[in-house]
Amino acid sequence: MKLLGIFLQDGLEPSETMIGHIIEMEMDYINTSHPNFIGGSKALETALQQVKSSRLPLPISRQK
Repeated sequence: MKLLGIFLQDGLEPSETMIGHIIEMEMDYINTSHPNFIGGSKALETALQQVKSSRLPLPISRQK
């Protein structure tokens, strides 16, 4: 029984480290399936539309 306790104790730190890494990876995961996620092409399209709509019209110069 003592040998089993030593075996489990030896594996505790590596297990905690591995679990910590798994949790960090899960927290860094970007859920691209989420309905609020827009991909790169959609983000670019939205940004271009915002830039176009915020531009002031250029004055038309008349030739004399």
